[in-house]
Amino acid sequence: MTDLAKLRASNYALQSLPETIRVPVQPPARAEPIAKPLVDATVDELAFSLTLAEDELNAASDRLYALRRLLRLARESGAIGTDRPADIVTGDR
Repeated sequence: MTDLAKLRASNYALQSLPETIRVPVQPPARAEPIAKPLVDATVDELAFSLTLAEDELNAASDRLYALRRLLRLARESGAIGTDRPADIVTGDR
C-alpha cells in the first residue's frame, strides 16, 4: 500500500486527498506554482497549497454568484430562453 493510500485509509475525511498539490515557487516572481506529490510535501507547503486552493475557490464562487445574478436580473426583466442576458440587463433589447 502506498503512503497516499495509507493516508486516505487512515481517516474517512482524507479519502479525497489529491495525488499532488500546487506549491508556490520561492520567490514568487509571478511563476506558476509547481505540482508536488502530496506525500512529499512539508506542512508549510501544504499550508501554501491550501491558500492557493482557497483563492481558486473564491474566484469560482465569485463567478458563480455573478452568473446567478445575471440570470436572475435577466429573468426579472422578462427574458426568455432565446434572449441574450447582456442585451436585456443593459437595456439594449
